[in-house]
Amino acid sequence: AIARVRAGLETVLPKSCHMAGCTVQGVMGMLGGGSASEIEDDTGVSVLFAPRLSGVHFSAFGVQTPRPKCEMPVFAEKGRDLDELGLPRRYADDVRCALVLTDNNGSLVAEKIWECYGKNVSVCGARSVGKGKKSLIFAAPGQEQQPCNAVCLLMAGHIHCATRCVQRGHSGPAEPGYLDELCSQHVSASGKESVGAIFSCCGLGEDFFKEPNHESRQFGKVFPQVPIIGLFGNGEMSSSLKTQHFGPLCTPEVTGDIASVTARNIMNSFSSVFCVFSLLSST
Repeated sequence: AIARVRAGLETVLPKSCHMAGCTVQGVMGMLGGGSASEIEDDTGVSVLFAPRLSGVHFSAFGVQTPRPKCEMPVFAEKGRDLDELGLPRRYADDVRCALVLTDNNGSLVAEKIWECYGKNVSVCGARSVGKGKKSLIFAAPGQEQQPCNAVCLLMAGHIHCATRCVQRGHSGPAEPGYLDELCSQHVSASGKESVGAIFSCCGLGEDFFKEPNHESRQFGKVFPQVPIIGLFGNGEMSSSLKTQHFGPLCTPEVTGDIASVTARNIMNSFSSVFCVFSLLSST
């Protein structure tokens, strides 16, 4: 599946593009007519294109994390070898967001991202469904796919990421208004300035909510003009300022700042992570 998707994208993308992605249980995205849809029981592809934008810098790379020991991934150390990751040193202190896809412990990747680029970097993403190179893809321009078990898209410059993690119980949907806080986190509700992302547990979806497209519809009520991508994975990552818990199997609501989010609690299960990436004014 990975090979077919890559071959298809290579026919429409410039040869200078990096490519990073993974296979998952289901995807979310925009269909014709601008409506959001969640595909769980059929084959689908959800693609986020990161164009060249003034004042915003993107860098994609893959890493190989050690197995089975819980050690740090093979990553650039702070202030060293940043060019090898494709991000010039002059942007290293300006990284705002990191979107991570992994097939194992994404907490290790988040820990190293914070070590390299600072604790204020907002980290979000998911664990793929599959094993090793069969479930993840990373390819630099003109190169073959590289073996990796984590891929990352760094965003630097005039861009901001707001996240909201909702930990589910088995009691059904969360209370109304649980996404309203995203609106107050300095993000734009304009579809020309923002894009949304939803990382949801593969145990949720239509079977859990008893209706199709539930989470993408809830996101659309708060951000009706913002397009989305998303996936159903096997673990959800969020350095959310606030994690809200619903259901009898969940602990009481936990709040805290980014500094309190560590490698021990950034990876969630049976949860949904909602993100909004917004362009910031350069003035």
